[in-house]
Amino acid sequence: MKLFISLVILLAAIGAASADCSYGQRCVHVGESCPHPAVDPWTTCDRDSWCFFSNNPATPYESGNCTAYAKRGEYCDNDYWSCAPGLECFSNEGPASCQYLYFATIGEDCASAFECTNGNDCIDGKCQLRASQEGSCSQTWEDCPYGFSCNRTSDLCIPTLTVGASCSGTRAQCGVGLICSPTNTTMTDYTCVAINSKGLGAACSQNTFSFNLDGRIPDIECDVSQSLLCLENNNGELTCQAPPAITTGNCSTDGCKENNEYCGCPVDSYNGVCALYNTLGAACSESINELIKCAVDNECQYKASGSSSYKSCLYQNCGSIMCDNKCGGQSFSDAKSCGDYKYDGCYAQNSSSFVRPTIFLAIIALVALLF
Repeated sequence: MKLFISLVILLAAIGAASADCSYGQRCVHVGESCPHPAVDPWTTCDRDSWCFFSNNPATPYESGNCTAYAKRGEYCDNDYWSCAPGLECFSNEGPASCQYLYFATIGEDCASAFECTNGNDCIDGKCQLRASQEGSCSQTWEDCPYGFSCNRTSDLCIPTLTVGASCSGTRAQCGVGLICSPTNTTMTDYTCVAINSKGLGAACSQNTFSFNLDGRIPDIECDVSQSLLCLENNNGELTCQAPPAITTGNCSTDGCKENNEYCGCPVDSYNGVCALYNTLGAACSESINELIKCAVDNECQYKASGSSSYKSCLYQNCGSIMCDNKCGGQSFSDAKSCGDYKYDGCYAQNSSSFVRPTIFLAIIALVALLF
C-alpha cells in the first residue's frame, strides 16, 4: 500500500514539474477534506479557510481539513488559529488577536502607533514622524505627508514634482499619478508625465509585462486604452508598442512564447491556453485614471508601505475601483473553482460571530485563575 501511495505521489510530482500550466483549482470548503499539495496541487480551500494538517510537518499522503481563518479581533496563535489574509496576529497586552496593523501614513488617522507605518507615532489621533528621528525622514514615502517625499540626501521632506518637471538626477519624486519617464530612447533626459499617457512609439523606461491594482497605481507609462505596453523593440530600445500576438496551441505542453503571457487551464483540464496577464483597453485605462483621481482627491500616500491593507487610505476610499479590477487577466474559473481571485484588501475580515474568541478567551482566563 505504501509503495502504491509513493508511486502516486511521484507521478503527481512528475506531472506538476513537466506541465507548463497554471491549472484552475478545484474548490473545497470549511470542514471538508483537503489533499496534501504533493499529491494534488490543484485543489484548494476557499478563501475563508486554509488546509490544516494535524502533523507538523505534514506527510504527503495525509489529508488535511479546511479550517476557517480567524477574523479581526479573534484569538490567534499562528498555528491552528491563523489570521485571515491581510490581518496579523498581534499581542500588546493579553491574548493575541488578529488585527490590521501598519497601514496609516504621516497625517492620516490612527488609533494607536501600531497602525502607523515605519514605526511612526500616533499623537492626537494622527500619525506623526517618530520622535527618535528628530525631524529627519528616513524613508522616501512613509515618513512624509501627502504631497511630499523624503530627500535622502538632506533627510528632509520636500514637495513632489508636477507634470513636465525634470526628474533627471534629482532626489525629488514625481507626484501621485505621475511617473518619471525618458523624453527619448537614449534615456538621457527624464520628465514627470502622467501615468497611462504615452502613445505608440514613445520612449519608456520600465519593461512592463504585467501590473496590478492592489493598493497601488501601476507605474505604467504607455496608454493602456490603446492596448500599449512598454516593450523592447528590434533595436533593443524600450518604446510603447502593442504586445505580440498571443501564442496559440496547447501551452500545457508547448508553453507560451512571450513574457507578458501565462498559461492557464480550466478546472480539471490539461489543455492550456495562453493569455495576457492583463486585459488591456479602454475599460482598464479608465479604471487606472479613476484610481489616480481618487488617490489625489483623498490625498492617499499610496506608494508607502501598508497601502494594500483593507484599512489603507486607498482601499478605504477607492476600494471599489481596485476590487472591480477591469485590468485583470482572463478568467479560468467555473462552478468547481473558488471563483476569480480578489485582492486581500477587498475583504473587511470582520468577525461575524463572537462565539469562538469569547469562548477561547474565557478558557484562557479560567486557566489563569486556576494557576
